[in-house]
Amino acid sequence: LDATGNPNGTTSFNGDTEAVICLDSQADPIVVVHENDAPNLSYRYVITDAATGLILNVVATNSIDLNGVAAGVCEIWGWSYRGVPGNGLDQIGEPLSALDDLDCSDISDNAVTIIREAADGGTVSIDLDATGNPNGTTSFNGDTEAVICLDSQADPIVVVHENDAPNLSYRYVITDAATGLILNVVATNSIDLNGVAAGVCEIWGWSYRGVPGNGLDQIGEPLSALDDLDCSDISDNAVTIIREAADGGTVSIDLDATGNPNGTTSFNGDTEAVICLDSQADPIVVVHENDAPNLSYRYVITDAATGLILNVVATNSIDLNGVAAGVCEIWGWSYRGVPGNGLDQIGEPLSALDDLDCSDISDNAVTIIREAADGGTVNVDIDATNEIGEDTTIITGENSVTILVDDGVANPIVVAHENESPNLSYRYVITDAETGLILNVVNTNTIDLEGAGVGTCEIWGWSYRGVPGNGLDQIGEPLSALDDLDCSDISEDFIEVIRTDVLSVEDNQIDVELNMYPNPTTSFLNISLGGVNNGYAINVYSITGQVVMSETYTTQDNTLDVSRLSNGMYLLEVIDEASSTRTVKRFIKR
Repeated sequence: LDATGNPNGTTSFNGDTEAVICLDSQADPIVVVHENDAPNLSYRYVITDAATGLILNVVATNSIDLNGVAAGVCEIWGWSYRGVPGNGLDQIGEPLSALDDLDCSDISDNAVTIIREAADGGTVSIDLDATGNPNGTTSFNGDTEAVICLDSQADPIVVVHENDAPNLSYRYVITDAATGLILNVVATNSIDLNGVAAGVCEIWGWSYRGVPGNGLDQIGEPLSALDDLDCSDISDNAVTIIREAADGGTVSIDLDATGNPNGTTSFNGDTEAVICLDSQADPIVVVHENDAPNLSYRYVITDAATGLILNVVATNSIDLNGVAAGVCEIWGWSYRGVPGNGLDQIGEPLSALDDLDCSDISDNAVTIIREAADGGTVNVDIDATNEIGEDTTIITGENSVTILVDDGVANPIVVAHENESPNLSYRYVITDAETGLILNVVNTNTIDLEGAGVGTCEIWGWSYRGVPGNGLDQIGEPLSALDDLDCSDISEDFIEVIRTDVLSVEDNQIDVELNMYPNPTTSFLNISLGGVNNGYAINVYSITGQVVMSETYTTQDNTLDVSRLSNGMYLLEVIDEASSTRTVKRFIKR
């Protein structure tokens, strides 16, 4: 052993009768010695193949270098002899007995075993049974790829190898898959990469002998820095370890995939949709972008008002049509190893998932506004109507108006509504009060019926989405033709509009000048007459033609107390008692 030494660090010994040498470019001579009782006879060393027992060579030197011989196991025997022609070389290829059986010839009682191995990285794989999945956060693609979730729990991967150099050293080399540079060299086959940043690494097997630092000096260098060394070989393959931290990323609506087949869904960009709750499915297709493509991903639906989890779904095509009206949010959820896949957290806050190991909720949510069509209630916006209206429009209540038609004066009515579906479409439907048939559907809330002629109509509110023609196709049909449609609802009440020409009496001012002020008035109406020399009668008519006041005067300037009259439009008729001529003017009582 002293004479042999280990100058290259590539030879190992098992006592003084066995050595392992690495076949490389460096000589590894083994110095063999013998002890016997025939010091004066010849002594040589016979090398045999351990597998076959056949003689490979006979050498006179005791410093034997087998580095150039192929891998295998040989035995070095001592041979004491005298007078053998060729000194044993003639017996090469024959059994050892071919020498031992000769006269004056004896083979040693034992042999020195020399195991010749070339470094062989072989192949590596994951021992799936030994690795297991104790945290439920590791997945495998066969036995050469694993995905681990970076969290607070250890996820050791047990790696095994197969090679033809069992007597050489073997370690595992971890490289960065992106750069190919060595990250670490480890002696253990149970490798935990949980504390390393997200990324992809490769675990290679490394067979070697005599490398100073056991590869640690090559950290940061390419894999070839080890593979090119003497008595060094990297495995033919690697185990790929994908290290991912749960990443909810961002979510959005796939507008093209979602489409709008029923015409009842609207979008505000790709993160908000309004769906109408009706008998038709309105699936929303949600997509996500994140940096953990190999972990599990589901969608978590929460109530926007409470923040509580309503459901967790595996599909990205989500139909909320059967859920009650309200607002929900769809979050992305990246995770691995959560029992029940989140269903156990239904009814809890979103943080119940987000706070778990290997779990992350998306940075944003898709908002889904779920509304059922709701016609609600309608009324006259009295202030707005009075502001733009004429004296020929009389508001008799929040839901009733009388207008004078066919006089060339516009009668705009401003209509308002209240309902529970502000995000759906809303129009006003005008029907004939007598027949109930639809006369028109309008998109404006300022409605002028001046040209509609005498009659009574009703103005209804209509909440809807996705009706072709926006209701114009139903003109001439009953109101139910709209109300019975999907995602369609008519208001609970209506505004009655009485269109009359009772007031269309032409002012007749034959030789009479009639002035009234203030008009409109709240209490007293000052009347001034010119051209009347005798007494005259004054009659006040309601818009329905009823006489509500009558007075007789003899002077030209008088004051009429109308404070007891209801608010509305009235006619003031002046009759000259001498000539019987009439003069009629309108005034407004407020």
